[in-house]
Amino acid sequence: MRFIRITLAMALLATAGAGCFDVATVSPGILVDDFEDRDDLPSGPTGFGPWVVFSYGPDGQPVAQTIEERGTGQHGLDVQFTLADPPDGQRQYGGGGLGIFAVDPGLSADLSTYTEMRISASLERGDSPPPDVAQVAIRLNCSGVPDPTSGAPVDAAIQQLLPGAIKSGWTALRLPMAAFQQSTAPGVAAIHSRDCLTRVDGIVFTVNPSFEDGQAATLTLHLDDIQFVDAHN
Repeated sequence: MRFIRITLAMALLATAGAGCFDVATVSPGILVDDFEDRDDLPSGPTGFGPWVVFSYGPDGQPVAQTIEERGTGQHGLDVQFTLADPPDGQRQYGGGGLGIFAVDPGLSADLSTYTEMRISASLERGDSPPPDVAQVAIRLNCSGVPDPTSGAPVDAAIQQLLPGAIKSGWTALRLPMAAFQQSTAPGVAAIHSRDCLTRVDGIVFTVNPSFEDGQAATLTLHLDDIQFVDAHN
């Protein structure tokens, strides 16, 4: 099993590790990763770099990471997070995630011809469970998308939430590409979702625990068989 351990030094405290296990085979489509090759490099899109695990919070301090190999084993990806909102009298709205990103500026993938994103996923709560309102989202980043008003190129993102069923165990998801909507994150430009799909340069899963001040939790996000397909073919 290839094991990736990420240690994060932030006001939002976080640690993350990635391991492997087997779930199912994939059907034809643009395969992002089924983790059968047991490494941290995705199968696609072309020109995207390795899986990166991260946390985010208001301080935006740097991430320190180490990668360890632990032999060979089963095939899939799990990322364990320990997250905390510091007890400082205010909510930090932090979280964690993982993603793949285009390695060169200007490089992107056109996903506008696909109708579904298919994923097998599960969110496992640890000994210190997160709030019931914890959410997992998929975000597609896109750079150089035309602003609908001015036509100037802007950096933007579209996203959709994974259903709550993943909190109860492994769930095979078929997510309509049409359900990706403009991200509401502060500072993200307003664009047309389809324009973003033509210039995707990041595929990101985020874990949002929605902590109250001073709360902490451990949880593991399991992922496998990530792909984009045209369900009409």
